Amino acid sequence: METIDMNDTEEIIKTTSYLFNCKFDDPTFDADNSYEHSDKAQKLIRDYGWNTIFPYWFDYLQQCCLTENDVLNFANLFFYYGGTEQPLRDPYPFISYLYYRVDTQKYGGTASDIFDSIAIPLLSNIGEINLEKNPSYVPEKDPQIIKAIEAWKSIKK
Repeated sequence: METIDMNDTEEIIKTTSYLFNCKFDDPTFDADNSYEHSDKAQKLIRDYGWNTIFPYWFDYLQQCCLTENDVLNFANLFFYYGGTEQPLRDPYPFISYLYYRVDTQKYGGTASDIFDSIAIPLLSNIGEINLEKNPSYVPEKDPQIIKAIEAWKSIKK
């Protein structure tokens, strides 16, 4: 693993805050075919590597996304920034945290759609699921995700 210094850490934290401290559904967000945020996210990943960046993003989610709407916004941004295209050795803690934090029933398909759009590629990337073999896969019914959600509940009590 690559070592980063304090200046790098500060830059990663600052850029992560910039990337996730905006509203995905705001009409001015990357308006007029601007990809400012997406380009900045891709540069951050290129400069420091996904294995370095992801823990900062996950920390941001846990520390700064205090409401269900904040978590949904984070999830949309994570998807937009290409987070699902990156390898994540063990995506279960991250995926389950999303489901743990948001009552998907309350948001209809909005929450489930974005969470499924994150869970399915991350789990497919590591060979945990194959939609060709299991086209009716539903992350919220996955025993490993359910177990991990229960773990979050016991930690956060």
